[in-house]
Amino acid sequence: MIRPKVATYQIVSRSRSRMRRWSPSCDDVASVAKAVPGTAHCLDQLYGKLVVDLPAQAAHQYLEHVGEGIVVLVPHMGCNRGAVDDLSEGRVRLRAGTLYAALDRLEHSLDQLDQGDAGKQKPNGAWGGCVDDFVFELDQTVDALDQLSSESNPRPKLTYPLNFLSQIERPDQLLGILYAHQISNIATTGVFNRESLASLSESVPQLLFKSYLGRIASDNGVNFLTDGYRQSYLRFLNDTQDPSSGFWGPWLSLHDGIHRLLDLSITYHIVAYRGGCVAKWPQIIETLFEIKDLPYPYGWLWRGQFNDHNNYDIVRFFRMAWPRMSEAQRQRARAEIQKMVDWSLSHSFTSDGTLIFDKDFYDSLGAAYYFAIAFLDEVGFWRKEKRFWNPDFAMPQRATALCTTLRAQVAALASATWAAESALTKLQANCTTP
Repeated sequence: MIRPKVATYQIVSRSRSRMRRWSPSCDDVASVAKAVPGTAHCLDQLYGKLVVDLPAQAAHQYLEHVGEGIVVLVPHMGCNRGAVDDLSEGRVRLRAGTLYAALDRLEHSLDQLDQGDAGKQKPNGAWGGCVDDFVFELDQTVDALDQLSSESNPRPKLTYPLNFLSQIERPDQLLGILYAHQISNIATTGVFNRESLASLSESVPQLLFKSYLGRIASDNGVNFLTDGYRQSYLRFLNDTQDPSSGFWGPWLSLHDGIHRLLDLSITYHIVAYRGGCVAKWPQIIETLFEIKDLPYPYGWLWRGQFNDHNNYDIVRFFRMAWPRMSEAQRQRARAEIQKMVDWSLSHSFTSDGTLIFDKDFYDSLGAAYYFAIAFLDEVGFWRKEKRFWNPDFAMPQRATALCTTLRAQVAALASATWAAESALTKLQANCTTP
């Protein structure tokens, strides 16, 4: 049984999933996937750990420093379901200089009443007026390009060319950044790279595999997004996928080797942006069930219970996995999705349909509305044709009234946030009353 070890010092941003649904077909991806050689793995279970033996010649040069023996932690929980912290040697110790510099920037920012420029493109071509790290500039730029593109203007001309992407114009530059954030040596650097790795697991596959983003990039100074470039990234995914669980996640460099953490959020985004075209689906499906009682981002739960954001990710995961599931696995998934629906109706809304806002989880009210509505939409709460998991699911009597009530609430927010605007679009497609 796989029980992922959860580092108790983990701090993550929750509302990171892109609001815009998109995924390529496997046929679209196959043109660049071709034959991507993988690392040879030999597994042996030992006292809750997996030992991975790499060949003397690593499949990729960036794996050479990992060594021949990788200890892969299979995280586990204590009897009370609390995290067992066996990573005391890797506790977070932020360097004082870095921390104080960040606090100084924050203090200066709070003195600036007009921060309208923070959301604009910078002269180097990136978005992210409040960040100066390439990884998070890339994240915010992909978000911005995704929002700028539309059916009426699919190839917007930008104010500045995307010159900052020259930092990854060669495959070895991209891979160097990916592996630098894949592995964290907390004892040396005081930094756990999980957040930056999660950011890369969203921004890079979108830039490489969303064709409309590729066209915008090409129109604005980027000419290196070739099939060969994409194959280099696919090789990275192949080399960093855990062979036992099928999951991806951060690696920790500790005194006794490299330890892997299984990460549901990172895995979900990789699978989603690859359109389900990944290896080791049998392992992924079993792991998905095994981690259901673990906390985000390693499992399904937030503070011991369901959450609409995580539920949405899980249901989309199940939708992609459905053709690959056995009937027994589908029965398990049906039962879990029904629990999620019941939880959402009883915990996300008041009796009159008002959203219950979890300010500790969501960054904005618009995001909270989006994921509550997106989850119900994904399970086919309002539309029978979307009920892949249970065609016999009966729409509750309150469904139409709830849709109408939510539409009125979200309409008041739609002009203020694009998350709310996306939520309103979903409601308009589902509500049957004018």
